[in-house]
Amino acid sequence: MNNSAAGENIAGGRPASARSRSLEGNRKTVNCRLPGEPEALAATSNRTTPLEGCNISSVDSRAKGRKKQKIKRAAMNSPEQGSGSWLEKRGFGGLDWASQKHSVVVVDPRGKVIEDFEIEHSALGWKKFREIMQPYGAIPFAIETSQGAAVEQLLEAGMEVYPLNPKSAQSYRERKAPSGVKNDRLDAWSFADACRIDGHGWKALRPEDALVKELRLLCRDEVVLIEQRTSFINQLRHALAEYYPTALEAFKDWNSVGAWMFVQRFPTPQLLKQAGKRQWEKFLHSRHLWRTKSGPHRMELFAHATELSGSVAMANAKSHLALSLVSMLFALEKQLGIYRQRIEELFQRHPDHDLFGSLPGAGPKIAPRLLSEIGDDRDRFGE
Repeated sequence: MNNSAAGENIAGGRPASARSRSLEGNRKTVNCRLPGEPEALAATSNRTTPLEGCNISSVDSRAKGRKKQKIKRAAMNSPEQGSGSWLEKRGFGGLDWASQKHSVVVVDPRGKVIEDFEIEHSALGWKKFREIMQPYGAIPFAIETSQGAAVEQLLEAGMEVYPLNPKSAQSYRERKAPSGVKNDRLDAWSFADACRIDGHGWKALRPEDALVKELRLLCRDEVVLIEQRTSFINQLRHALAEYYPTALEAFKDWNSVGAWMFVQRFPTPQLLKQAGKRQWEKFLHSRHLWRTKSGPHRMELFAHATELSGSVAMANAKSHLALSLVSMLFALEKQLGIYRQRIEELFQRHPDHDLFGSLPGAGPKIAPRLLSEIGDDRDRFGE
């Protein structure tokens, strides 16, 4: 078989010239259209309103780009906004307060330091402050507290006081000194510059009503005295555990005056045993400490008081500490009564005492504290 015959058989009986013309025609067809592209776009579907809502719609089979949504952004406050530009003020101050000295820095609207001084926490020191600040008038001052003598002096000097939250103050410090270095002058400078930049969005302190201020200070000092009383009670219990365990077992509540009176009347186990049953009963009845169950139980404990006590030498020594602590507890209790009387008197004089007194769970002790801490300036808490 020759080559021409073999070629015809492979091509299905067609001659070679016919095959070449056929292949040439196919190449033209391929060149005019890409393999993956259809001759015409598929029919698009009709836009319908879905049952789920009006924001969902059917689309055609062609890929569409995601439409860019226009997000409406609320305009942020800037120092130039509002009536009277914030940056038109003569200066912006920062005060880093301490128990002995205060560091003061004042910057102008461009951030340049125009005053940098230190004052003593004394009458002469604050007189110096008012003399230096007199040319600037009433300017904003930032300070890392909302109460205390420094705040009162700033308000009395006619300054606009803006208290800083400790976390915010730390952020402003780090903005000025990323290395973490800290000193009083740097703190005052960072507060002053923060007041210049961000102070237009802060809320200034308003001078407080004298009644509310006194009420708050009394309530806070009362808490300090209560904590001191708790400390004395813990010391008393520790001393009794060393030489007088019977007293601890007989009286569970050492916040009560009756337990202190017992130690004052019978300071050692030996003196308790010498007094005898008649004196025990008389004491319990006269102090209204006798109960149907606890009375006989205490009498039994008193009868065996010396069995679990320490030596006489220890009892004599530790009883002096116990009696000293009891004397201080009585004195504290008397002062707490005076505080409570004054707090109730001021609370009754405030026009909102009925409102705070009617709060569920407030009671006569919590209600005055709530009123004193919330104060009269309710707008400072925002909406």
